Amino acid sequence: MVKTGGLPDSNQMLNHVMMVSGDLSNQHSLKEGIETPYQDTQNIQKEQILDLVLVSLLAILVFITAFVFRSFDDNSLTSWQWSVTEINLITLLLALIAGLVIALRVALTPLRHNPSVYLLFAGSFLTGSLFWSEPEVVIDVSRYFTQAKHLELYGLGYFFTEWGSGIGAWTDLPLIPLVYGSIFSLFGESRLGPQVFTTLCFSGSCILTYLVGKKLWDKTTGLLAGALLLAMPYLLTQIPLMLVDVATMFFLTLAVYAAIEAASRGGIKWLVAASCAIVLAMLSKYSTWLLLSVIPVIFIVFMPGNFRQVFLRGLAVLSGVLILLTLTLPWLGDTLYSQIMFLYQYQLPGLKRWEESYLSTFLFQVHPFVTISALLSIVFAWRARDVRYLIVVWMLLLLFILEVKRIRYILVAMPMLALMAGYGLMQLKNPTVRRFVAASSVTASITIALLAYLPFLKGTSAANIAQAGAYLDHAGTDAIEVLALHQPNTAVNPIVAVPTLDLYTQRNIYYSQHSKVEQAPLGFEKSPLRFTWEFNNPDYYQDSQNTSSAGNTIVVIASKSGQALPENLRQRLDQYHLAKEFNVTGRVFRYQTILSVYQANRTI
Repeated sequence: MVKTGGLPDSNQMLNHVMMVSGDLSNQHSLKEGIETPYQDTQNIQKEQILDLVLVSLLAILVFITAFVFRSFDDNSLTSWQWSVTEINLITLLLALIAGLVIALRVALTPLRHNPSVYLLFAGSFLTGSLFWSEPEVVIDVSRYFTQAKHLELYGLGYFFTEWGSGIGAWTDLPLIPLVYGSIFSLFGESRLGPQVFTTLCFSGSCILTYLVGKKLWDKTTGLLAGALLLAMPYLLTQIPLMLVDVATMFFLTLAVYAAIEAASRGGIKWLVAASCAIVLAMLSKYSTWLLLSVIPVIFIVFMPGNFRQVFLRGLAVLSGVLILLTLTLPWLGDTLYSQIMFLYQYQLPGLKRWEESYLSTFLFQVHPFVTISALLSIVFAWRARDVRYLIVVWMLLLLFILEVKRIRYILVAMPMLALMAGYGLMQLKNPTVRRFVAASSVTASITIALLAYLPFLKGTSAANIAQAGAYLDHAGTDAIEVLALHQPNTAVNPIVAVPTLDLYTQRNIYYSQHSKVEQAPLGFEKSPLRFTWEFNNPDYYQDSQNTSSAGNTIVVIASKSGQALPENLRQRLDQYHLAKEFNVTGRVFRYQTILSVYQANRTI
């Protein structure tokens, strides 16, 4: 404190400067907004301005460097050499600079934790909704949609009894399709329902990341980490897709948080919550089974000083999990066994064939500031001998040891990467600079995802299916016949496009079996697209109520505009006219879906 009418006491001045500058090992205990004497405030402001300018220059330099070396990005969906190249560089730079201005405004606003948490949830949901216009660019959607539609049409009992037999399960687990099917049953078969759900899962993951960081360290670390999930442009493109990855990320993070609360606080509520959350994560995706090895790590971390109590809490959670699995396994037992064997024989060896480089994943598809902060956090945690840090580094450590290099398999662990980065950013002495680094990472990633990734993905042939579905809702008959022609230049069975079209239209679809491609290409057994050749369109596409009214409208799905038609189809279409063709063709992917809508000629 400053004495009235005099200069600050020298000891008080020294203590104050020590509080402002801080020691790296004590940054998590610093409080923001500490008042300083005028002269020190001037010096700090000058240093802060220089730091902010430096961060701004680094942010622009990072983008330019990534743009120059974009050919090193080997991501299979949103590679910079495909997506960012198509955008005018000056336009993108101006947008990034505008983002830096917004980030600076955010950084200059001191954190008020409760409003910030609400803003984190609302902002992440709004950001996710900006990508809802993205088409279903990943063909796996056909599996999840057909699984969900079985529940919608035939009910929950059928879903449980036929999972893995009447309902093709491939390597999928039932939880997320069950949620999608329930949404269809309650709100109607529309793509919007699953998109709202997955966006809520993303926002929920941001909040859970905040809660984990708050529990392990402090609120600021949690808020930084939760916000940094928005600094991963690839992740943003996955939010609107009817897949299982974003929802699995939510359930896995929920399991981690519930286990931390159970280990540290105990109580029936948290012990039951942890058991349920772990089982939910296990029923979401097989990759979580390995990553859930973090749960015993959590209990071990909290054992020192309270070994017996934490050990008993761990046993209680384990008992709860085993009880829930005992109720589940009789239903899924045979299917689980065959799937696990298949994963061991097919998926595990495939990880070595279906790779994307770490350079692509962590320097192009994740903002470099996040990756650098995460790497530095390892050093800081080691120096501080911070045992709790082991909880957040565990999953990524496993993925690196196993050399998992496919970003879709790493995605579920992204909240842990964000927590590592948040921990690293807390070592910065100036809270304004700290917030600016995080905010600039977020604005840059959103800018790249919105201005580069989204237009690129909307420019692929997957957009044809979305546009055709909307057209059929207004121009088609009650039931529509769909035919899928051979795709000569790809390893994809074209019948998987039929359920995707069904997702986009409210009309009933009849799939003509004679158009099915019977011959799988050589080597398909090792292909990541193998499921398309072992996939069968469900019987409900042969329902008599569809076949009786189909015929006035025929949709042909081809690999290119003007593709040669089989003779029997060509003769049949002599009685039809081409009403509309959707022929957007991306220049990157060999698998193309060109849709032609034919309508019967009117007789006079």
